[in-house]
Amino acid sequence: MSVILRTSVPILLLIALGYLSRRYGILKKGDEKVLSSYIYYFALPSLFFINIYEVEFSREIARYVIAGVTLHLSHLHF
Repeated sequence: MSVILRTSVPILLLIALGYLSRRYGILKKGDEKVLSSYIYYFALPSLFFINIYEVEFSREIARYVIAGVTLHLSHLHF
């Protein structure tokens, strides 16, 4: 039960925050495009790099990564 709460409560709080910021005029129409671009081009790539940096690669994890990359490259059409 605590996993569900730890996952869903932040999402619901962000939804409520977005609704209230729009309702009280903090965010205007069109601001969602700017925020989406920021998240897509800056925030998510930064988060990915940080998460990859913090992963401890064991031999088993390295095999899965190599298998995934190999599988992906085998499906590319040149």
